[in-house]
Amino acid sequence: MRRARNSAGAVALAIAILGSAPAGAAEANKLPKSYSDKSTRTVEVRPGGILWIDNSIGSIIVTGGGDKVVVETTRVLRAADDATLEALKKGAVVNIGGSAENRIVKSTGLANAARAFARIDYVVTVPANTTLNLISGVAEKVRVSGMSAKLYVRNWRGSVEILDAKGLVQVDTVNANVLASFSQRPVSGSQFSSVNGNIEIRLPQASKFEWYAETMKGDIMAGFPVKGRAIDKSGQRTFQASVNGGGPASIRASTITGRIYLLPFENARSLAASVLPQAPQQQAPRGPAVAEKDDIRGVYQSVVQTLLIEPPSARSFVVRKSSVAGNYEYVAHLGENVFVGQIEGYARILAAGGEVVLGRVAGDCTVRSQGGPVNLGEISGTLEARTLAGGVSVRSAKKGGRVYTGGGSVNVRYSGGPLTIESAGGDVAVSDSSSRVAVSTRSGDIRVKLDPRGAGEASELRTARGNVLLEIGRTAKFNVDATIMMDADAANRVESDFPGLTIVRERVGDRMRVHATGKVNGGGPVMTIAADSGNIQLRRAPDSPVGPALR
Repeated sequence: MRRARNSAGAVALAIAILGSAPAGAAEANKLPKSYSDKSTRTVEVRPGGILWIDNSIGSIIVTGGGDKVVVETTRVLRAADDATLEALKKGAVVNIGGSAENRIVKSTGLANAARAFARIDYVVTVPANTTLNLISGVAEKVRVSGMSAKLYVRNWRGSVEILDAKGLVQVDTVNANVLASFSQRPVSGSQFSSVNGNIEIRLPQASKFEWYAETMKGDIMAGFPVKGRAIDKSGQRTFQASVNGGGPASIRASTITGRIYLLPFENARSLAASVLPQAPQQQAPRGPAVAEKDDIRGVYQSVVQTLLIEPPSARSFVVRKSSVAGNYEYVAHLGENVFVGQIEGYARILAAGGEVVLGRVAGDCTVRSQGGPVNLGEISGTLEARTLAGGVSVRSAKKGGRVYTGGGSVNVRYSGGPLTIESAGGDVAVSDSSSRVAVSTRSGDIRVKLDPRGAGEASELRTARGNVLLEIGRTAKFNVDATIMMDADAANRVESDFPGLTIVRERVGDRMRVHATGKVNGGGPVMTIAADSGNIQLRRAPDSPVGPALR
């Protein structure tokens, strides 16, 4: 596996970026220093193999055709000064890993902040029978055309276009419109979902398939003469039909706030009509976002600058409160963003696609979202943060808790109690923990640092596709049980700053397993680590004082 090495300057830059306000496209264009370059490389992927592309900022365009995988990337970097620009050049890179059967192409070091901006755009040509998994963050466009194998797209922001796919298709988005266009009758199943976007599906007029559609606040429109069954229950509006008598293929679409369109390939959208009885018109928000008031502007800036790891991505908030004297419970409507500077009791927030930002919470904190980022400062009680799509950022969880995301990164600066993190796909970082940590991600790197108290309890770190780095004090006493599963021709390895580990490499079926075990400083709690197609690193960390610098 080829991995780019991060310099100290790049690490320092990342820290500086996290403390800055995000930059929009217009603001980024005003940064005085700029640099761009292009790179083209041929990537080995065996016929019928799997190709992953993971790009947090930038477009992804993939075309099926040819007999090899060709990846063209364009880097666009902008910075406030020369030093920052040089750090971006070193940090914003494309890493290629995995094996010929399961190839991983991943962008790292990308940034969108006040003093630094870095994006990478992909234009990729692949054999049509390549299985594709595309993981996208903020993109102007994700477009895939001419593929015959299985296709999966997960996207946070930016349009998604799927053209002439012949295999199974699954698209999961949050703030994106989806267009799926089939020039031939579908022969495989497809599933499309968007939290805050429209879904438009186009097929030939004579296509035969099963259609399932559901929405909460939008509408379901058809340009085909379909007869089906509509159900409106508890705010969930669904429609099911057999189009042109039905067939072996099924097409499913779901959205919360948007509309779903099913249209003949040849017809305009204006010819579509609602299939729902008395379907509601698109409802306008309950009112404009509450304007910033003088008494909250200072609180907002203080929270962003001192309590949050990452600045909010939302530009306006329907709920803006500087403080709440007691407990606070709120159910956000679709797309509403919530900001509260300080809550003196417990917090319970239910969100539906917007961003939740809380500065300080004196009691327990529960945030559950149907899709959207969760951005938290200091939580004194037990934390429960769950979002179906979006990143989770926590400055301090003093009693630990649980974090889940259906797709997005998780960043916890400090945890003072047992912490469990689950991600359906995304990197996970825990910068400092005084208790055990359990992390599981289906795709992404894991980085965890345990302070002296945290090293005194058993932890478990698992990634189904990625690397694991565990930093632990040089005097800590613990046992190691680390396992890597990889393809036979891969070169992933276990690296340790601690002597005395026994490392065994053996074949298991058609794969290889690297198993490292041993006692460190006489042994103690077991640190269980598992990585698929990635490296495992055990690094010594200074025995720093327990807890974060700011509490």
